[in-house]
Amino acid sequence: MQGKKRKAAWGIWVAIIGLLLIALTNVWVNGGKETFAKMTENITATKSEPVSQPETVKPETTTVQPKQAEADSAPSTSDSVKPQPAKQAEPTATQPAVAHPPAVKQAVGMELGKKITELPIPGEKVVYLTFDDGPGPYTKQMVDILNANKVQGTFFWIGQNFKPEWAPYAKQMLAQGHQIGAHSMRHEAMGKRSKEYQKHDLLMTAAHIEKLTGQKIIYFRPPYGSINASSVPVTKEVGQYMILWQADSRDWALAHNPQQILTNIKKEIKPGAIILMHERAQSLQVLPQVLAYLKQNGYTIHTLPTGK
Repeated sequence: MQGKKRKAAWGIWVAIIGLLLIALTNVWVNGGKETFAKMTENITATKSEPVSQPETVKPETTTVQPKQAEADSAPSTSDSVKPQPAKQAEPTATQPAVAHPPAVKQAVGMELGKKITELPIPGEKVVYLTFDDGPGPYTKQMVDILNANKVQGTFFWIGQNFKPEWAPYAKQMLAQGHQIGAHSMRHEAMGKRSKEYQKHDLLMTAAHIEKLTGQKIIYFRPPYGSINASSVPVTKEVGQYMILWQADSRDWALAHNPQQILTNIKKEIKPGAIILMHERAQSLQVLPQVLAYLKQNGYTIHTLPTGK
């Protein structure tokens, strides 16, 4: 009897343990499946979504601000500060504004863009005394002689000779009725220069003289009378009259024979003639005789028209 009871009890316990094992197995299996399913879902989701990468800090040199970009595009400092050689023969520097000359008292032959050698006035026996290359050591004495004879002359001055200390005397000359024109900046032969160079020189010389005198420069005489095909058009462009001459005294070559100066003038003088002289010692010496001859022969001495 006791044996049967023990077997029955063991059977019950085996059954209970079996049920427990089945239940535990079911829980574990179901839980594992859910866990596995969740893991699978997470993995699938992770593959389908983009992977966020950590922020990469870009170097500062890769971001160029506008000012830096301008600096990078500019030439290097060493290149930009190198002075460029000036083109002396073809000056293109900023030039003074070109202004047309004031209206001048008309005389026959007074015309821009023309070589003027004489200025006859109908019915008048007039001539024009002109002096080149000043101002210099003989200027004041020549002016004194002209003033003493109550006549006026036209003086063509070289820009580099006209220093600021001459300005008061130049203004005095203008007030006395004398006329001042330009004779280039350095007494260069314009016939050997380009159109651009000539234009630059005429404007620069005129601006220099105008600054010191306060009077508009409307007359230009080319040194040596040297001109080329561009010379006359240039004077018209800058509003200056090109003044040459009809009676050449050749005084520059007669330092040892001053009397020949008067002889040369006598040969070529006629009404309306522009007489060429220079500010030289020999010219100063013979000037009183030239004035006396002109007056004795009925000539009236004028300056070039002043525009008044």
